[in-house]
Amino acid sequence: MKKLITGYQWGDDGTYIGPYSFQNNRDKKDIHLPPRTTLTPPPEQIAVDEEAAWDGKQWVVRRLSLSHLPDREVE
Repeated sequence: MKKLITGYQWGDDGTYIGPYSFQNNRDKKDIHLPPRTTLTPPPEQIAVDEEAAWDGKQWVVRRLSLSHLPDREVE
């Protein structure tokens, strides 16, 4: 049975997507990561108005952006 490795993936803008389990089926010494995946887990304790994002070297915590949602007025 092949051992599964857990990586942590991010999207186009660096936003954390979630964990991803994959097999390291090439070299037993080196881990071959899928694209946009790191073995470093993101921060666990972040505020509800923040999100984890990959900056190219490490996870950072930034203000949550909801720019993809349509503008709506609240009555």
